[in-house]
Amino acid sequence: MIARKIKLALTVGLINRNNTNVLRTAQELMAGFREEAGKFVGTTPAGQQEISQNMTLQRYALRFEKVTLDLELVCDTVRRQEIVQSFKLR
Repeated sequence: MIARKIKLALTVGLINRNNTNVLRTAQELMAGFREEAGKFVGTTPAGQQEISQNMTLQRYALRFEKVTLDLELVCDTVRRQEIVQSFKLR
C-alpha cells in the first residue's frame, strides 16, 4: 500500500514540476516518505544512450536507506528539457 502512495505522489509531482531539475524534484518528493524510504543516500548515474543527435536517454538510481528509485529521463540538449520516460521503485 505504501509503494502505491509513493508512486502516486511521484507521478503527480513529476508531472506538475515547473521545469525544475527532475532529480531534485524526485528527491524532494521522496523526502515526504522518509519513514518508509529512509534517508537519502545518493544519486548514481546508471547509463546513457544517444537517441538522436539532440536527444539522450539517461538513467539514474536515487538511493535511499530502504528503497531505490530508478529514473529514466529523455534529455533534449537543444531545448534543455528533461522528460521523465519512466520510474521504478525497488
